Amino acid sequence: MYLVECKPDGLLIGFLTSAPKKEIEHAGNKSELLKKLVKDRVESTGVVDDDPGSVQPPYLNEFSEIESSSIHKLKMLKHKTNLLIILCPRLEDWILDAAKEADVDPRVYGLPDDSIRLHKQINIQLEKFQ
Repeated sequence: MYLVECKPDGLLIGFLTSAPKKEIEHAGNKSELLKKLVKDRVESTGVVDDDPGSVQPPYLNEFSEIESSSIHKLKMLKHKTNLLIILCPRLEDWILDAAKEADVDPRVYGLPDDSIRLHKQINIQLEKFQ
């Protein structure tokens, strides 16, 4: 089971893992997602944004870092049998960095090439993000 903060995160996980939609749950926000991983779930994976500069939920302290990659701009943390993947700094920045590394211009797909505009657009027009 995968837990995600928002629909764009769910699309990314579905694309990367080929997991069916029924195995991807939208937790609503970072705090709720972490709470579910700590209290309710076994062998689940959560995906959140790092959100630097924001106050971090207390449940984050329950996790221990097992891997950090500056190249892939993500961190992997663990709590019992659950895994937490943190995209750094945010999904939109992570996507744009991956596109740049792959020499893909998001504008070709009708998407902006800056993270603030991308965040606004993919939450309004999710089909373009697909």
